Amino acid sequence: MAYLHHVLTVCNFLAFLLVLSPLPWHIQSWNTGTCFYMFWCALGCLIHFINAIVYDGTLEVQSAIWCEMSGRLGAATSYGIPAAVLCINRRLFIISRGGSHQTPSRRKMVIADIAIAVLIPAVLTCLISLPQGHRSDLLEDIGCLQPYYNTVPAIMIQGLPPLLIGLASGVYGVLNVRVLYSRQTELKRLLSAGNITIDFSEYYRLFCLGTIDAIFTIPLATWTMYTLMTHTPFRPWIWADVKLNYNSIWLLPRPYWESYSSVQFKVGQWFNVLCALVFFAFFGCSKEARARYRCVVLWAIKPIYKPKPPPQIQFKE
Repeated sequence: MAYLHHVLTVCNFLAFLLVLSPLPWHIQSWNTGTCFYMFWCALGCLIHFINAIVYDGTLEVQSAIWCEMSGRLGAATSYGIPAAVLCINRRLFIISRGGSHQTPSRRKMVIADIAIAVLIPAVLTCLISLPQGHRSDLLEDIGCLQPYYNTVPAIMIQGLPPLLIGLASGVYGVLNVRVLYSRQTELKRLLSAGNITIDFSEYYRLFCLGTIDAIFTIPLATWTMYTLMTHTPFRPWIWADVKLNYNSIWLLPRPYWESYSSVQFKVGQWFNVLCALVFFAFFGCSKEARARYRCVVLWAIKPIYKPKPPPQIQFKE
């Protein structure tokens, strides 16, 4: 099964490029929820790609600082992606609730999205260090991952927040489904009025993205919670015991971690790639995206491609 490691490495790199391709026009439209979604997906794919290249077939610690930082950032994506989906579903509900007179100002919506999709993951990532027993786990062919010490604070910090964020996103998703099917004509008229930066086609694609991600986030977060609570027995959270030998990095050869890895761990390795590909399927293949790709290609080949002038026809007298 070693070939799957190389397939995952290539997929992470391609997903990193694909998920960022629609970024410019989403920034232009002030769609902060989708921008943060792209950022967290791209960050997770890039970290997995770099780690897979650096630690391919080796357990030599190249940089202890990078090992700990990449593990923290990788854990942050487990908060950031569901939080970005919550921003998307929340924005759609605010738009569908009424016209522009009931919609908060763009500045307030951006500030709220930053608080949800950036500040909350940042705070939770900082709190991870409380139940952290050592600096990092280094897995051969995988790279550095955030270690887990099975205590009650670890469950509250690492397992519970993604589930709560997914449930909140699911509530907004249900409300959006209700609005979409009960007030579809009114919603189309509202979006076509020009007071909102998205049209009905983009609204529907955002709705599908938010709904699909919320549907998968809740079972995956519940599954993760169950795995954390049952995989290893609970340990007492005593600061001196938890932080004993904190500066160590545990080296785990591939045969060892493969024998102990769960299905949930293997699914988690593909999580960022799947999220990035789902986003690209909705927004990277749209009519607007294809038109922008065409403009970029024409701009790129303009210096080297010069169309021949039409032949001149001379008439004899």
